[in-house]
Amino acid sequence: MGRKIIVAAMGLLISLATTSLEQAKAQCALPYTLANGQVSDATQVMANFNAVVGCLPAGTTVLGGSAAGQTLTPGTPFYFFPAGSVLFTASNVASEPVPTAGHASHLFVSMTSAPGSGETYTFTLIHNGVASSLAATVSGTATSASDTTDSVALSAGDTIAIEVNPSSGASGSAHVSWGFVLGP
Repeated sequence: MGRKIIVAAMGLLISLATTSLEQAKAQCALPYTLANGQVSDATQVMANFNAVVGCLPAGTTVLGGSAAGQTLTPGTPFYFFPAGSVLFTASNVASEPVPTAGHASHLFVSMTSAPGSGETYTFTLIHNGVASSLAATVSGTATSASDTTDSVALSAGDTIAIEVNPSSGASGSAHVSWGFVLGP
């Protein structure tokens, strides 16, 4: 189970960095092409990860977290530290301050199983206690989603958290993970 979460997190990081980041203005070439179902060598995964890190512009950080081992109750929103895995029921408890001004963007989310027909999991960046426009919804039989359009301006000292909100009939057994970019 832990390996699946690590692979999902690596996939999120690779997706974040290889998506067209306007600030990067550079193509990111990965040394290895990995496919679903393929047994990947740790050397290949780390080589791709190091290539991704090299593609990010100066001052850019990729944050990610997961609800590993957590059971999410359908119909109940949950909150997490932006780069954590501890579950909270209130956003103010899960909020962390950002140390410098910048922008949050390129939210990518992944689940180990789909929410179910007609159901959703919505992931939202909470900014100073309020839901922001940076959000991604996994629907039906999908297991991933992203928001590469929206960006949230942050000032030093602002607080951020991640809200995960499964619809009332969604599967509660999925392990979820997320990643997003903090940059200039």
